[in-house]
Amino acid sequence: MIFLAGLWVLLISIKTPANLYDEGLTLVYADRILAGDVPYRDFWTLYAPGYFYAVAGLFKVFGANVLIARLLDTTIRFLVTLGVYLLARWMTSRWVALIPYALVTLWLSAIRFYSYPAFSALGVILLALLAFSRYLDTGRWRWLVLTGLCLSLTAVLRQDFGGYATAGIGVALAVYEIRQARSAQIKLRPIAALVTLAKAEALLAAGLVIVAGPLYVYLAAVSGLQTIWTDLIVFPATTFRATRHLPVPPLIPDVAHFSGEKWEDWARLYVPLAIYAAALVVAGIGLFRKPFKQVRDPDEYGRRSGVPDLSVPLIALTISGLGLVIKATSRYHVLNALPMAVLALVVGTALFYRVPRRIWRNWGFVVAFVTSILATVPGPYIIPFTDLYRGVDKFQPTGCYSRIERAGCVPLWQDQEMAVQYIRSRTDPGEYIFVGNTRHDLSFANDLIFTSWPIGAARRVTPNCIRAWRPPWRSNRPSPPTWLPKMSGGLFSTRWGYQANPTPARSAAASPTWIISSGIPT
Repeated sequence: MIFLAGLWVLLISIKTPANLYDEGLTLVYADRILAGDVPYRDFWTLYAPGYFYAVAGLFKVFGANVLIARLLDTTIRFLVTLGVYLLARWMTSRWVALIPYALVTLWLSAIRFYSYPAFSALGVILLALLAFSRYLDTGRWRWLVLTGLCLSLTAVLRQDFGGYATAGIGVALAVYEIRQARSAQIKLRPIAALVTLAKAEALLAAGLVIVAGPLYVYLAAVSGLQTIWTDLIVFPATTFRATRHLPVPPLIPDVAHFSGEKWEDWARLYVPLAIYAAALVVAGIGLFRKPFKQVRDPDEYGRRSGVPDLSVPLIALTISGLGLVIKATSRYHVLNALPMAVLALVVGTALFYRVPRRIWRNWGFVVAFVTSILATVPGPYIIPFTDLYRGVDKFQPTGCYSRIERAGCVPLWQDQEMAVQYIRSRTDPGEYIFVGNTRHDLSFANDLIFTSWPIGAARRVTPNCIRAWRPPWRSNRPSPPTWLPKMSGGLFSTRWGYQANPTPARSAAASPTWIISSGIPT
């Protein structure tokens, strides 16, 4: 019942208005893959392609609309909450694990931002950590291979998340194998210990390349290795960070203005960092103690009489979490800070669970603990998320709020509906459409181009980031622009441009193309 209640909470926001940018990108990319396009060759993106292919596969089976993609996303978020519960239960108890489960359910329900690939990658990281925990429990190699498979899938969904999790689990595995080799029970010679370590890492690496290897080899062959490297590695690490960077709260804040949102932003970054720092200290101390011992199943009250040594799992969680901190600070925002907070929540719960009972009997410690929780949790991690539910009651999960077929009853903004109707009235099925944006903050075109045509009569759409069509106006001499009346909803401004044939191939097909530009034309 608890988990069904959590699923219901996740479904509350499923009919809220479509996201003006990020959700639209995923939908358009999935639709283009379904039409035969290849990522990085036919359209530009800085994200790994896995989630786009997953949504495209779903569209192939059930038809393309916004609601289908949101149902996939909600299912993934539900699995993330279950992964948090199972991992926390392994490190604590069945009842204590409900605390992080409840908080993560609140976060993922309130934040919305549907079709955001980071949540799917986070879910697979949790699955990898669960498989790794089974390896630590049993020592069976198949769990290590499964861990590698999960890491491989993570790298397909988000290349950066896959790298961080691989580093965390890889280092933790090395520590575990070395520690086991030095234990009194095994007493392996140095060469034998190195062989065992190499075998373990090789099995992890074998699982790692099974999924990601073939896909990226194919994309490199089709799109070019240099293109893949630039789009997935160089651009996110350099240009994106430089142009899309948002300020990171300073470690030592200005106390005079340290309240409200500034306090919340500060806590969202430095509370997880403090938890990770404490975890490294605990793991370091634990490494000098007795080796990892197996976990016995919990009794009927959820208590463990042989709870695992936290050193190795803390290393895996902390290194993975610190990688997510790097990602969060590249564009610091509550959405980007969520993945690192999820892992930090599991780590923090496990750390407090291991505080000896004699310390809990100290009233001074209890008062300090409760005070710190009240100071650091409600403001950054509860109240802002509950505030996000305002207005959600206007969009019931069972309601229908759009007449556009591809919206799947998910509401669009009024200007989007008007634009869809305009495009449909002036284009034919199979006609090529170019949509370009000159102002990111005024962008609404991604949802527009996904919902502009009925199912079964798809018009081909080319976003402004396409390679083969960039820039379209250089291929022909277009006639002077004729601007139609401006449509404005306060959030964006849209002007409609001229017709042109962007490439010789398209010209030969005599296929007119509508150029749609948001903001000032270039």
